[in-house]
Amino acid sequence: STMKNSLNCSSYLLNLTFDSNCAEMMIWETVDFSSRNLEYFDSTKLLSLRMKRLLLKSNLISNIFDNTFDSIGNILIELDFEMNQLSHISSKWLNSKLTQLKILNLASNQLESLNDLDNIELSSLQQLNLSCNQFEIFPKQIQQWKSLIKLDLSFNKLSNIPRFSFPLFVTIKSNLVSLLKSAKPIEYGELNLVE
Repeated sequence: STMKNSLNCSSYLLNLTFDSNCAEMMIWETVDFSSRNLEYFDSTKLLSLRMKRLLLKSNLISNIFDNTFDSIGNILIELDFEMNQLSHISSKWLNSKLTQLKILNLASNQLESLNDLDNIELSSLQQLNLSCNQFEIFPKQIQQWKSLIKLDLSFNKLSNIPRFSFPLFVTIKSNLVSLLKSAKPIEYGELNLVE
């Protein structure tokens, strides 16, 4: 398969049709479905496209169907759902088939927990953005992703953060967090507490 740079499918004015036979031969660097007023996302919306980075910013997505990304799980590196209406993350779509996923952006949604993600192996995940959501309790599921090096929990309602057993840069601006003064920085990774 050949590598193409990017396919801009953003803007709700576009009516998208593709020859799926042609699309399956290519791996796009980036496919952008931002600002299309999408209310849900399923595998048919992928239009048989294959990509490393999938941008779904600034939509109205509240539901992602089961197994949506399974067909591209072995090539998808970045998934961006910033500014949508997700209130729940299901292990039926965010699952262990996403073996290459390094960057997951779930900022500016309505998430309160990651309770459905126990025992989900995301072995390549390095960056997770959960800023501007509704977390009051630190999502313990994060601690199972040992490759994670950058976590943004800014602008949530967190009151405490547990000690981590792996190196992590955590950003927690504008939360209710109070940290024990005796805690060594390495136990928390580096904490960015800039207001």
